[in-house]
Amino acid sequence: MFDSLEISNTQAAVPDHLKSDVLRGMREAKLMLRQALGTQNIHTFGMTGTVWSGIDCMLSAVLSGDKAIIFVNDTLSNIDGLAHRIQASSRSDLTANPMNPTPDNIIIINTPHGEPVSGEIVEAALATYRPKWAMMTHWETGLGGINDVKGFSDACIKHDTMGLIDAVSPLEIANFSIDDYPGVVGWASCPQLYLPLSYAPVSLTDKYIETIKKTGVYSYVHHPILEASHWGIIDGVDSEITSTYYRAHSRYAVSAFHETLRTLLKHGRVTLEERFRQRVAA
Repeated sequence: MFDSLEISNTQAAVPDHLKSDVLRGMREAKLMLRQALGTQNIHTFGMTGTVWSGIDCMLSAVLSGDKAIIFVNDTLSNIDGLAHRIQASSRSDLTANPMNPTPDNIIIINTPHGEPVSGEIVEAALATYRPKWAMMTHWETGLGGINDVKGFSDACIKHDTMGLIDAVSPLEIANFSIDDYPGVVGWASCPQLYLPLSYAPVSLTDKYIETIKKTGVYSYVHHPILEASHWGIIDGVDSEITSTYYRAHSRYAVSAFHETLRTLLKHGRVTLEERFRQRVAA
C-alpha cells in the first residue's frame, strides 16, 4: 500500500526539543508573554504543566512557618487556600490532618460568595495580622467579577507584605498590565480559555526571586529559578537556552504556546476583554 510513498529523511524528521527552531520558539514565546502581561519582569515564562502548575510554582515560596493570608470568596480562591495550607504545613500539621491541614500560620479571610474582595478588606486584614505573604484571586470566573487588585497591591506596599495573585486568566479576559501593581511580587495564570493546556504562565519580580534565593523552596519540578533557567533566564538575564536544567518537554507544546501568544497579541487585549464581557453577560 505504501510502496509508492517516498519520504526523505529530512521530510520525515521531527524536531527534537533542543533543536534550533524549538529554542527560537521558546525565546520568542517568553518575550511575547511579557508583552501580553504588560511586564518587564525577567522571570516571566510558561511553567510546564496544566492549570495549577503555575500556582504551585508561585506558592513554593511560602514555607512552613511563614505567616500568610489568603482571601477566599469562591471556588478558585478556596482551592488556593487549601494549596496554601498544604504548602506551608509542618509535619505535625500534616499528620494531624493529611488531606485538609490547618496550620496556624495560614490565615483564611472569607468573604461571602458573590462579593468581591475589596481593598478595605485587604487593608484591615494586613493591618491586623502583618503577614509575610498575602494571596488573592484576580478574577473569580465562577462569580464573573473582579477583586480589587489595586487595593490589594496598595495594602501590600503599606504593610510590607509580598502579594501573590492567582490571575486565573488575564491573558484571555482582561486588559491590564501587571507592572501597574508593584505590591504584587508573583502572578500565576491558568491555561483555561485561550491558552493550550501545556504551559501555565508565571511572572515573578526581582523581590520574589531574591527572597527564595535566601530561603530556598521545597520543589524541583516547579522550582521558580530552575524552571526559569529552562527558558534561558539565568541570574536575571536572558541567556542562551541550554539543557543545564533537564526538563523534557514537548516541541508541539512550544509550538502551540507560541502560536496562541502570537494570535493573542494580534487580536489585542482590548478585543479579548470585550468578547469575554459579552460572554459573561450572556
